Amino acid sequence: MCCSEGFTLRAEPLLSLAAAVVGEHRIDDVLKSIVGGLAQQPGVALARIWLVAPGDICADCFLQSECHDKTQCLHLVASAGTSVASAGEDWSFRGGRFRRIPKNHRKVGRIGVTGDSVLIKDFAPENEWIAHPDWARSEGIRAFAGHPLITRGKIIGVLAIFSREPLEEQDFTWLRMFADQAAAAITSAQAFEALVKADAAHAEHARELKQVIDVAPLHMFIW
Repeated sequence: MCCSEGFTLRAEPLLSLAAAVVGEHRIDDVLKSIVGGLAQQPGVALARIWLVAPGDICADCFLQSECHDKTQCLHLVASAGTSVASAGEDWSFRGGRFRRIPKNHRKVGRIGVTGDSVLIKDFAPENEWIAHPDWARSEGIRAFAGHPLITRGKIIGVLAIFSREPLEEQDFTWLRMFADQAAAAITSAQAFEALVKADAAHAEHARELKQVIDVAPLHMFIW
């Protein structure tokens, strides 16, 4: 597939990244591979994944006053990127102000509820979608793209990138295709880990049962 030089995202690297992600089985490895690979694409400053999970830090969340459903929210589970304004700053950090985002709040929360993707091709730091204009200005952020992560018709999270280059419709389309593959890989890894845990629990139960069986004759003799 031929790619225009005007595009920030390239089809071939995204296809290679998708193949690499599918090869992972642990959920942490899958998430790190996704954001790490996207952060290496030309122009991409920051890549992040939020997954839908039960509300857990509502009392300490700075967005609690804007959260109308505390049963679930979007948890930041993976982050990767490189700062140009603060050398050495760790953008893999999953804490900070946006470690939790209420559903239907701001652009990420809206994507996580409606399933509608959001593309901001190019913007000024003062754009209403940007929560921290000073950060966008200092880091040279020019564009944003966010897609829902959907499995079997259910929204499980949001994949988003912040770019230092304008994003085109073709960039957006390729990222959407990658997001679909990423959602499948995440779901597969979650299922794999659940199976491993179930097998471990079964093995532990079998071990405990064997211990009971082994000592039962002695208990009967003593009785």
